[in-house]
Amino acid sequence: MTRFITEEAAPGDDFLAQVGKEWEASTEPVEAMGVRRAIIRTGVVLSRGGGVLQFLSLPFRFFVGGPLGSGKQWMSWGSRGGRDRRDSLFDRKRIGARAFNLSAPQPLTNAEFSRVLARVMNRPAFFRVPGFVMKAALGELAELLLLGGSA
Repeated sequence: MTRFITEEAAPGDDFLAQVGKEWEASTEPVEAMGVRRAIIRTGVVLSRGGGVLQFLSLPFRFFVGGPLGSGKQWMSWGSRGGRDRRDSLFDRKRIGARAFNLSAPQPLTNAEFSRVLARVMNRPAFFRVPGFVMKAALGELAELLLLGGSA
């Protein structure tokens, strides 16, 4: 059963979740000064200009792309454009929301994302990257890619 993560969900307990909690806590003092604090939580940002899309698409360029690990992990994602998303963020200001998930409304599993990426790049998507290979190559960063953003 999939549980989607919302603004109200409790944070996770992995390395990246700990970094996020500390980052958000570092801005708490502004509230004591009477400043409204908005917490922006993003998914994986996809852009042709580089970043994670450049990394994820590399194996596909060489015709060896596919899901990472089990492929069942969820990916919350967004793009750099997102004008409508920014406008809705500012609309929420009126209702007093504090945390905002800035990601597409529909997350994808890594297997679904791999199929879409392969189709867009006109490449196959059947070479699965084993989790142990990712852990050896990426260390703790592999957790982010292998565990995903929802349980």
